[in-house]
Parts: sequence; C-alpha cells; structure tokens
Amino acid sequence: MTADPHHIADTMAASQVVMPVPVRAAGRYTLGEVLGRGGSGTVYRARDELGLRDVALKLLRPGPDTSAARVRREVAALRLLRLPGVVALLDEGEHAGSRFLVMELVEGAPFPGAFEGQPGWALLEATALALLDVLQQVHAAGVVHRDLKPSNVLVDRRGLPTLLDFGLSAGEVIGKSLTTAGVVLGTPAYLAPEQAFGRRADLRADLYAVGLMLYEALSGELPHHGDDLHQLLIQRATQPVTPLRQVAPGVPPHVADVVDRLLALDPAARPASAAAVRSALAGRTPASEPERRQLPWLGGDGTLDACRAQLAAGRSVDVVGGRGFGRSHLLRRLGDALAEGGREVLRLRIGQRPFASLEGIGAPLDAISQLGLPDAQAALAAFLGEALGADGVVLADDWEQVDRWTRELVVATVRPGALVRVCSPAATDPGRAAVIALAPLSQADLVPLFAGPRRLLHLPDDAAEELWARTGGRPTAVVDEVARWLRLGIAARDDEGRLRVEREALARLRLAVPAWLPGTFAISTASTQSSPSSVAVGAVAAEALRGNPHLDEVLVWITLLGPHAQRPLVADVCALPPWLVEACVADLVDIGAVREDPARPGHLEPLLGPDAMRPWTEERRAAAHRAIAAHLPPGERGRFYHLVASGAYEAVGAEAVVLVEHLTLAGQLEEAFAVGREALLILRQVEVTAAEEQVLVALTHVAQSDSRLEVLERLAYELARAARTPLLDQLQAFVQASCEVARSGGEGTLRMIEALPEFARPALEVWRQSLRVRAARSAPLAREEAVVAEACAWAAGHADAIGTAPCHGWLGRLRFRQERYLEAVDSHARAAAADRFVAPRLSAMLNAASALVEARAIERASAVAEEARELAAQCRHTYFEARATWLLRSCAYRMCRDDAPDLELVALIDAVGVPYLSMLVWITEGGFAWRRGDVPRAHALAEQAATRARTLGLRWPALSCEAWAAALGDGYDQGEAAAMATRFAECTDAGILIQGLGLVALAAPAVDPAWRGLATAAARDMPADQHDARLDIISPSEGLAFLHLGRQKTPGAAAFPTLDASLRPPAP
Repeated sequence: MTADPHHIADTMAASQVVMPVPVRAAGRYTLGEVLGRGGSGTVYRARDELGLRDVALKLLRPGPDTSAARVRREVAALRLLRLPGVVALLDEGEHAGSRFLVMELVEGAPFPGAFEGQPGWALLEATALALLDVLQQVHAAGVVHRDLKPSNVLVDRRGLPTLLDFGLSAGEVIGKSLTTAGVVLGTPAYLAPEQAFGRRADLRADLYAVGLMLYEALSGELPHHGDDLHQLLIQRATQPVTPLRQVAPGVPPHVADVVDRLLALDPAARPASAAAVRSALAGRTPASEPERRQLPWLGGDGTLDACRAQLAAGRSVDVVGGRGFGRSHLLRRLGDALAEGGREVLRLRIGQRPFASLEGIGAPLDAISQLGLPDAQAALAAFLGEALGADGVVLADDWEQVDRWTRELVVATVRPGALVRVCSPAATDPGRAAVIALAPLSQADLVPLFAGPRRLLHLPDDAAEELWARTGGRPTAVVDEVARWLRLGIAARDDEGRLRVEREALARLRLAVPAWLPGTFAISTASTQSSPSSVAVGAVAAEALRGNPHLDEVLVWITLLGPHAQRPLVADVCALPPWLVEACVADLVDIGAVREDPARPGHLEPLLGPDAMRPWTEERRAAAHRAIAAHLPPGERGRFYHLVASGAYEAVGAEAVVLVEHLTLAGQLEEAFAVGREALLILRQVEVTAAEEQVLVALTHVAQSDSRLEVLERLAYELARAARTPLLDQLQAFVQASCEVARSGGEGTLRMIEALPEFARPALEVWRQSLRVRAARSAPLAREEAVVAEACAWAAGHADAIGTAPCHGWLGRLRFRQERYLEAVDSHARAAAADRFVAPRLSAMLNAASALVEARAIERASAVAEEARELAAQCRHTYFEARATWLLRSCAYRMCRDDAPDLELVALIDAVGVPYLSMLVWITEGGFAWRRGDVPRAHALAEQAATRARTLGLRWPALSCEAWAAALGDGYDQGEAAAMATRFAECTDAGILIQGLGLVALAAPAVDPAWRGLATAAARDMPADQHDARLDIISPSEGLAFLHLGRQKTPGAAAFPTLDASLRPPAP
C-alpha cells in the first residue's frame, strides 16, 4: 500500500503533548476555539481585550533548544516581513512558562482556496500570481520560507493568499540557519530535492514548493509517492516528475511548462526568481492588463489635446519620454480619438524586413513581389497616399523599430500634420514636427485614483504619496503597482471603480521592506511590458548586465541605497574606485537601467530590478546593509531597516530612540509609536534588553504628547512586559495614573499622582507635574490654583532642562478656568512659541483659539485655528486637525453665519476616536442645520449629542441637548418640562442657564413665569454685549425670546424671532 505523503507529514507533527490552556494570556488575550495544532504548538482564536479585536494566538509547546530557535526565527521573520500577504505579527510574550505569538486572524482555506471540485488555471491564476508577488517580496527581504505548503498559505474569499508559519525560514537577516548536515527540516510532501538530502536551501526551494502546490491543485495529486518517509524522500531527490500535461491535459501549455521547470531536480534549472515565474505564468495576458484598461487616463487630457491641436494645425508630432511614461498608451488613445472623429488611422508595426512595418495596414506586398525596388517604392507610396486620403494619419509606435525602408517611404510620402511618431529625442525632427515630451506623473495626478476622505484622514493623498514613492510617477509602473495592490488586497475597488485603501494597509506598506528595495519594482527585467520597445530595451539592458558584473553590482547598490543613491555614496559603500562607479553609472544610464532623478539633481533612480543580488550569500547581503547603515546619519529614512536587515541589533535600540524623537518632534505620533514598538519586539526577541529602557522612555514621551487613552493603554501593556528596572517600575506606575486621568479624572486621581515619587530626571518629572496639573482641573478651583503654583515653582528651578513652555501651558489652562480669557490667550501663545515639539505646540495653539472664542475675539480665534489646522494636516495629526476644524466651524456659528451643515465632517468625526469631540461637532452642525430649516437632521444630531454627553457623564451638555432634541421633536408634557427647568435652575453659569431654560420653553406646552424670571435675572448679571452672542446652540437673547413666545408649531428657522426692545432685559 502506498503511503499518502500528507499522512506522513501529519504523522511527523502528531507527537503532541496536552498543554495547559490559560483562560487569558498575559492578562490581555482571552482564548477561544482551537484553530489548529502542529509540532510547535496550538493556535487559538483569541480576543484582544485591549485592541478590541479577534486575533490568532499561537501558544508554543515547551521544547528543546531547536524549538526555541524556531520561535526566534519565526518572530524575526515576521518582524522583518511587514508585508501585505504575510501574516502580521502583533505581539509576542510569555505566559505561565510558555511562549506565545499573537498574529492577525486570517480567515481562509488552504491553498488553492475553497473550490468545489478541481479548479482550472482560469480560476487559479489570480491567486497563484498573487502568491508569487508575496514570495518575491519575502525573498527580496533576504528571507527563504523553506516550509511552503497548502496549510501555510491561506486563501480568503477574494482569492488573496496570506503566508503563515516562518518557523523554518532562513536568511542572515533573521539569524543563522537551523539546518545541520544530513538533517531534514520541513514538511516531506513539499520538500525540494536539496532539502530531502539535508542540503542548504535557497529561494529556489520555495519555488519548488510552489511548483508542487500548483501541480497538486491542477492535477489533483502530488508527483511523488512512497511507502514510507524514506522512500518518499528518495523519490523526491532522484526521480524527475511526470510532466504536468500528461496527468492534466487541460492545463495551458505555457503554465504546464513553467510548473515542470519549477520541479527540476537541479535548482540551477529552475526559474531564477518568483518574479520570473510570475511573468512566465502571466503569458500574453498578464493580470495587470485588466487594471490597465480600468485605470483612468492619468494626468488628464492635456497632452492628448496638445497632439490633436498640432495635427489640426497641419504639424506632425514626435512624442518623446522615458520608459514607462505612457508614450504607447498616449498613441493608442490618440488613434482611438481620431478614429472616433472620422479620420483614417494607419498604425505601423515593428519590423526588420524591408516594408514589413506596412503589413499591418494592408500594404499589397504580394502584388509587388516581382517589381524592382524603385517600382515597389512607387507602388507602396501610391498605396499609402490612397490609404491616407484627405485627412488620414499614420501612427508609428517605436519609430526606431520600424524597418528602415518603411521609415524612408513614410517621411517622403506623408504630408505634414499626418504623422505621429513615438521616438527617442535623437530621432525627433523639430523642423518638421512638434515635439511633445511626456514627464512622470506628479503625486497630485495620482490622487484621483483613490476613494475616501481627503479631510482629516487624508487617505487618497497618503495612498497617492506611497504609490508615487514606489513608481516615481511612471504611468506604466503605476498601472503595474496598482494591479499588485489589488492582487495583494492592499486596495479594493469601490462601486465607482476608484481604489480604496485603509490606513492600516498603508501603515503596513510603510513599515514593510522599503519601496526602493529589490522585489518591489513595478518595472523589472522579468516583468511583462505593454510596449514592444520596452521589451527590447529591457532585453538589451539585461544582456548588458549579464555581460558586465560591475554593472550589475553597481545597479544593486543603487537599488539598495534608494533615495540616498548618489555617485560618491555608491562608491563608498561598494568599495569600487570612483572612476569605475562613474563609468558604470554612465553605462547604466545609456542602457536604460538607471536614470538621473530630475527632481533631485545628483540622485540616481533604478529602472530595472538587478539580477546580481540573487547569488549573493546571506553574509554578503548582511554586510551590504551594514555598510549602508554605517554611511547614513542616525534617524535617516531607511537606516532603521538596514540595521535590522544586517543583524546589528545592538544598534537598533539607539536608532529607534533617535527616530522616535525625530518623529515625535515632527508631530508624527502614530508612526513614532509604531517604530518604538517595532524596536521593542526586536530587542526582546534577540535579548538585547539594555536599550529597552530608553525605547520605553521615548514611547512614554509619545504617549504623553498624544494623551489618548488607547495609546496610554498600549504603552502600559508594553511596560508591564519589560524587564524590571527601578526607572521602568516608576514609569509603569506613572502611565497607570495617566490612564486613570484619561478615563475619569477627579480628585482621586490627583491624590494617586501626588503619591508617586518624583523622577530624578527633570525631562521625566515634567510629565508627572503636567499630569498633576491636568488632574487638578477636576478639583475645586482653589486646589487647581495651588497645584499650578507648585508646579510652576518647580519648573522655574529647572528651566534650563525643560524650558518655559510647560509652565505657560499650565497657567493658560488655569486662566481659562478663572475666565481670564485674554490672559489665557497670552499664556498659550507663549507656550506655543517656546515648545519645539509639534504636538504640544498644536495643543497650545488650539487652547489659545478656544480662549479667544470665549473672549469674543472670534476672527482672531478663527485665524489661529486655521493655522493649527494646516500644521496638523501636514503632520497627519488627526485629532488636532479635527479639533481645529471643529473650532473653525464653531467660530463661524458664533459669528452668526448660517452655513449649510458640514455633513462630511459629521460622517468622519467618529473615526477620529475622541467621543467628546464628536459630540461638539454634532452640536455645532445640528445648529447650522436648524437655522437652515433642516429640522429632521438637526433633531437627529441633537439626539446623538445628548446620548454621547450622557455616556461621557457631562451633565450640562447632556441636559441642553436633551431639551433641544425635545424642542425639535415631540416636545415635553408640562411635568417633564418643569422637571428639566428645575435641573437647569441649579446651573451657576448664566449663559447655560438661559440657553437651557429657553430650549425647555420651546419644548413645553406652556411657559412657567418662574422660568422667565430666573432667566431674566441671570441676564442682568451678563454684559449687555453678550446677549446676542450665540452659545453652543442659541444666544441668551434667543433663549429669552423663547421664554416669552413659548413652543413654536414649526421649530425651524422661523423659531428665531427678532426680539422687540420691550422683551429685552434691562441693562444691569
């Protein structure tokens, strides 16, 4: 009986020991159902109680040193491979003596996915190509998986694959290989022959496994069988596979050929890369071609219109531009537009034989076969003239590839204004034709591709920025990269055909292998191009690279350096003589492999993916990354990645601290926290804990600048997992107190903070003092005044270390509470001017704007809020931008502008994640809606705001919005109205009292004269110039009017009467 290779694989992993299952791991992850078991542990569906999402938690079985090494490798690989299509590592730690890994929960079926019956290539193609895209990026990062099999490739309902289980992965960037001579690692059914012999495996072993999976998916069986494990491995290592078409005749020939080559016994006979396999499988109709057709014409119609205008004016056109700039696409669109306008369009072909380029337009080549050359030329000239008629046009894509005889005939025969050529700059004829040069697309040109809000979240702009960074704006590269994003699930199309990219997907792209590294090119020597000349140029370049190893090596270094690629630095890192580097760069430019970046003089941009890196050893790759990191200054873009990829973990902590500080200084807090947390995962994995403390101090600075509860809770979790030191113990207690202040505040939290010991470093103690002041805002005013005085006295003694900004900020908040608004404005302005960090500066600016609103300096407030909004948008600080946007709307409302409600802001605001701010927006936009007569919308927003205010425990906003919603809705009965009026009577703020009683009157069947008396008395205590000033909902004058007029039948715009002088309260 022949053994099932799958059964053999399962048997190897079946020696399972029952492990104790904790109800909750690390106090954070509540375990649920078992998703799978294997040799290294058990995978559970778990609930992340902090992140509030489902995750996959892998609880690892205690084992020998090799098991621990496997865990380290898996963590290292997942940490490095922050790539779409690779399962994301979210956390790792230890619980009750067992290690665990937390990963994103991937819903899907093992490769090839959930199919009924045997899938054909048509169903399998998109998933297979997407898998190869992912694998190319994994290999580009220097990682070989070495255990690819269907269960390690989950395919979701959209056909998108995700790679799992990197426990056997190899690569210098993640540590030395676990393989020892003669030891077989991996799942036998999917091992490459070299793995069966226990030999070292490179990326071609992964490609062999892909071949096996494709063979099995298309034929229904694996190519090798054996009675036992030993026999299976012998067959795998010695017997060629049966050609796929013999067992599955329906498979397309080109696909079967690729699969057969993937399964070659000799690794050297297999394709060289995943990109090469993908290109070969795509054949003549690559998966990106449908996307090429679906994408709108990028950059607008200006160039197309210019071509048409020149032709209409009787001038021919020469189109020039770099590879991938869309020359051929422009020519196709121009031809289609001319044909639709009724003009005859003749398209020349590429050819080598005389007049071969005329075959595509029906030239009578057979009829002239017996003529001499002059007669043949005359006959073809006559044919061409007749075919063109009075207004025909000849289009020649790749003019230099048109045969010489056709070129001469066309130039001699075609009249001016009837020829459009795509050619090189050297082939243009400015005296005869208008030269139209195509340039790369700008980032702004790419924004219309994307759906989603540009306000606050900035998703279209940020997606366009990332797309431009990966393509340089070359249209062909853009098309291919968009197709890759769609295949990998980074983007999806909305109903209008635009691309939708979520913030999380963008963050993963930016933390992944940098865009400029090998494997991320949209144009490469292996890619399928849409233009025949592109193929020709790529082939010429590839041949030149193969014939000159120095060229290929310099191209590798230019590629690795990315945005830092300049000739002197290339020479420094690759240790070649400068003259040789200069010569190689000139040659690379000549063959189209590199170009000078026109936007940045002196910078080099690779246009072709290098082949030279493939045979580099792991040690050489690591050395290359080390050399680049050594030449980049701390905090420079890409240096962190190069240090990680080189294995220089002892330097990762220091680099992370510098990078986090740079990002925090610029106000990019989300990215700063992500970098710091990434560094912690690395440092803990490689047990370099000396720098852990400094990274956590840097992250505490980020969290204090951000101050959102979710960020503080994430920091508290990281501190709880850290190796214990006195400073970290103190930080942990401080962050726990910060969480309590963010949750509730109150005098209890003030006492908690004051019980904390002082930090020895002033740069840390200022955080404790700031938290003290913040907690004191919930205490009686006298207590806050005392706390601020003490904090400012401390700050005065440490001004050299902390500056003056904190004290100004504390005083500004206090002056606001004391209703000394202009003094608050001055203090906050001083704080903003003195703080070099963007986030505190933004906070101070917005606090100043709020104080200006209360001081009735609305126009000044609006100007400050607009300045803050622009700065927040630049650094992508969503909360501050949203707060500034609301302040601008509030200023407009208080200036008595009756704008339409900002429905886009209403729809977006909850995504900011600050419930209090959402409530303020709903109140303001509800006010605008009411005054525009849109009572149903105003009523809905008032109810939303009331519910949110109750949830937040905000008494007066909740009561005001409840009364407002009642006034806009069914109203109160008299008892309900009386009860609400009694509550408002307890308010000591005259404006809120009048506003609340006015809204109650608008909702009540009848107005109690006592309510009117209370409001009139309160109005006497207000300055007369404040009576007409709108508050959050209505002005005091409007409140008094409602108390005199009572409930209106239609509480819309007509409910705002002009007060008669007799109804106004007497001046105090």
